[in-house]
Amino acid sequence: MPKFLCLLALIACLLSVGCSALTTLHVSDLKQNKAELIGSSGLPLGTIFFARGDFEVKQRIGKSGLSPQRLRVSHINGLPVAEPYFINIDTRYYNINLNPAKDITLIGFESGTFIGQPPGLIEHTYFIPGDIGFGFIERFVVIREAHTGDSVE
Repeated sequence: MPKFLCLLALIACLLSVGCSALTTLHVSDLKQNKAELIGSSGLPLGTIFFARGDFEVKQRIGKSGLSPQRLRVSHINGLPVAEPYFINIDTRYYNINLNPAKDITLIGFESGTFIGQPPGLIEHTYFIPGDIGFGFIERFVVIREAHTGDSVE
């Protein structure tokens, strides 16, 4: 997994929790494995794990290319999470028919990317209609649906 995405995830995470003072981390720290970014699962980004939950279906697919579904994660590697959370689903490797009423266990990993327009971009171009914001989108990349007897080890 590109270490640059990990740095972006860290920055987004720090911003999203309302930190008053931003801690800086240089990209070289990630490239040299001096830092590790942790996802919503509590595991390092890029770690393959089991995620169990159900789906919320959004009305449309956004420009990010994400599936219109989000997984409400209730269990990670068979253990209940303290508080269920939603994460966007990325089905680029496995096209799954997601049923909103169905409890499902998936094998995959957390990743993410920045989307949108960085602040100030509109001042430097003519073709952008408006400032739509710039932010980090976390996603669960689905490898496949889990089956009885599966292990990620």
